[in-house]
Amino acid sequence: MSIETSFSLAELNDLLDVLKVFKESILGTCFADYSETQLRVWTNSVKDISKWESRIREEYFLLAKDNKDKLMGFGSLKGHDFLNLFFVAPNYQKQGFAKLIYQELENKAKEMGSIFLEADVSITALSFFQKQGFTVLKKNEIEREGVILVNYKMRKNFNESK
Repeated sequence: MSIETSFSLAELNDLLDVLKVFKESILGTCFADYSETQLRVWTNSVKDISKWESRIREEYFLLAKDNKDKLMGFGSLKGHDFLNLFFVAPNYQKQGFAKLIYQELENKAKEMGSIFLEADVSITALSFFQKQGFTVLKKNEIEREGVILVNYKMRKNFNESK
């Protein structure tokens, strides 16, 4: 990993880049686990701009950028113990950047007093989160636009992790 990474909190003027990475990440990496219809429904959430603006304003919304100020990925904490969003641009995946972003978010959760983190994790991201010490609590079937999307409620207890 030779690319320099910097972290900052998202601002509303970052929204277009955030939505681009969100959509590219889903379409570029989840196609083996979700149908075209499921991917379309999932990425349709970019249309709800007010929801995304609220996330940036209300959550601990962390951006990771490279040395050319290009958005590599992002994650957000809702409250102190729920990892709400976690996406890495396809061209930055499998290079250790997801782990860097995750570690920053875990550190912040601990700093805020959390003793665990929970997340609703896609089929595609399941193995990544297991490697970070998360365990599956249950399988979720979420309906969006009449289409079922599967993800997993996962949890990591900090007092039990390495």
